[in-house]
Amino acid sequence: MRSMILKGFLILLTFSMTYGCAPKIDYNAMEAYMGTNNNCAGVPEYLTGIEKQYGKNARLLFHMDSAMIYMHCGNFEKSNTSLHKAEEIAEDLWTKSISKGAASFITNEYSVPYSGEDFENALINLNSAVNYLMLDNTEEAMVEVRRLDALLGVYNDKYKDKNIYKEDALGRYISGIAYEATGKASDAFIDYLNAVKAYENYAASYSTRVPSVLIEDLARSALKSGRLDEARPYLSYGKADVLERARNYDKNSARVVLLHYNGKAPVKVQDKVLVGNMAKPITLVFPRYLTSSPSCTDSRLTLRNSNGDYVAGAELVEDINAISVKNLGDRKVRRTAKMIARAAVKGAIANSMERSSNDNVALAGAIFRIASSALEQADLRAWRTLPAEIYLSSLIIPKGDYDVFYETCGSEKPMGKISLGAGDTKFLLHRSPY
Repeated sequence: MRSMILKGFLILLTFSMTYGCAPKIDYNAMEAYMGTNNNCAGVPEYLTGIEKQYGKNARLLFHMDSAMIYMHCGNFEKSNTSLHKAEEIAEDLWTKSISKGAASFITNEYSVPYSGEDFENALINLNSAVNYLMLDNTEEAMVEVRRLDALLGVYNDKYKDKNIYKEDALGRYISGIAYEATGKASDAFIDYLNAVKAYENYAASYSTRVPSVLIEDLARSALKSGRLDEARPYLSYGKADVLERARNYDKNSARVVLLHYNGKAPVKVQDKVLVGNMAKPITLVFPRYLTSSPSCTDSRLTLRNSNGDYVAGAELVEDINAISVKNLGDRKVRRTAKMIARAAVKGAIANSMERSSNDNVALAGAIFRIASSALEQADLRAWRTLPAEIYLSSLIIPKGDYDVFYETCGSEKPMGKISLGAGDTKFLLHRSPY
């Protein structure tokens, strides 16, 4: 009988390891691949080769990572194809969250498909909006920002405002830029103003200050739309001459906006806590984000032609490291009760078996307790190809032809040539993830 119990336990252990374990994704190899720019032509073949690493329960991550690899290579159309697929999967998993919770209650989080952290799902839309901006499709970019805002609204309704990440400030900001680029000054002003208010919350929650360049945009759009009085309370976030600069704006000038995706995404690690009777403890496991700061944050954009250099520094507009830590902390608070309940159920089963007068059943109970503790795992799946931070540089310059350079870590790198007409807005993207 004892041998049969042990055999059954081994079968259970094998099943748990097969269906409840983390995907074996080689992110070190992926980082090396993304760091080699001349590999972009082989991205489809590369993705086909690594797809099996994700397994059936990490399909969302596969499409998220695929999107960032394509974005890194400047293939914004295919990046958006992957992001739209990721959004479809995330929406489907959201609707199935009740059954997902039931399954993971019995085993562990790896036994169910990864549905993404809330901020990760919101960044699907944000990155899709950025892709559309790079494709000069401002209308679709604004659609993505509206979808992002609607998604965060769904989360806020579900959690009854018990989460910090209520609004994405960068999403609001780039929507304002897109509106202004299409000549909709009043709509631009509304989004710029909402972005300022969102950054005020960012300052309190993530220590991300209101970007001074945003205040220039707010002042300029306020003058264009006749809403300066509404903007005045916020002009102090900008430079002293912000209003004068707005009044001297030349409507025949052009604008260049560069987004800098900088650093490595945060990584999840496991925290394990033993609670209750130390002779028969209950094991609780939680994921925690381990962040790393980018090596270079002092960057600048330079546009150069025969008339000289036009230079703008970069300002932090989205601290994904900070957002991830706070967002996961909110989830931990919401899910602690579930973790305790799951551990308590397993503990009760083990206690009942261990008290049995049948030695074999008692032994099985002891084995069950040990196995339950050993197999309890925090879900460490995460969107690892995101940047740690996003910076923004903006220049309003005379129309004309320019050579573009971006400087980071003291090294200036050419980004090609651009030609700007009166009233044009050109979006650029630079990545220095590794």
